Amino acid sequence: MTTAVTECVLKLYEERRELEDYQGGVPRWCSGCGDNAILAAVQRLCRDEQLRPEKTVFVSGIGCSSRFPHYMHTYGFHGIHGRALPIAEGIRMARPDLTVFVNTGDGDCCSIGAAHWIHAVRYNMNMTVFLHDNQIYGLTKMQASPTSPKGLKSNTTPRGSYLDALQPLSVTLGVQNVSFVAQAVDWIPEVLYDIVSKAFHHKGFSFVRIVQRCPSGCPHSTSPGCTIRSVCDCCITRTGSRSARAWERSIAIRSGTIPRT
Repeated sequence: MTTAVTECVLKLYEERRELEDYQGGVPRWCSGCGDNAILAAVQRLCRDEQLRPEKTVFVSGIGCSSRFPHYMHTYGFHGIHGRALPIAEGIRMARPDLTVFVNTGDGDCCSIGAAHWIHAVRYNMNMTVFLHDNQIYGLTKMQASPTSPKGLKSNTTPRGSYLDALQPLSVTLGVQNVSFVAQAVDWIPEVLYDIVSKAFHHKGFSFVRIVQRCPSGCPHSTSPGCTIRSVCDCCITRTGSRSARAWERSIAIRSGTIPRT
């Protein structure tokens, strides 16, 4: 190898990538959508870790959150509904040298993709999974999802959802071989970034549920306080009337990681 070629290769590896180097297409999500905050956190992670775009891949299924690969200047695979995880597993087996992320929604993961979700936890392959949980089918115009709170009125539940919401953390923690479980919210960016970073550094299957707002498909969730009241009854005991700020403090305490020791 000549000196010129050697210097060129060294320059390729030493070149520092900035935030703009990971930005793909212009996001088409609604103003105020929590997906925007998640995208910002992940792009920041890629920059801070100096991930090589040609060695990084984002996999998604179908839904608002699944447009994620289009907005990353890396490799991406926009799959079919509920199949993001098996696609990511195939990539991981064929190309173990790649860094694999999965972006999936509450409908994509917890409904049609539920079986793949359970077994992906069991397989414990090295990948980072972000569950964008806005408690609604936003892309298909407001149908109740498995994580929709009981009583939510939607196109498919005009009298209110009659089932209690599925709890992604409880389900994941109940699966054999689970190794990393975390929860974050879209409106506390520093906590979100910290959890995203910890998930990335974990060696194994990292599952992060991100509670997010959907101002268009689920207007009641625009306020963080309202989102917390509708989503997090499973982990907050309500005693009397509490302010939105009090709710936010409560959920902030319950945002964090549960790694296997």
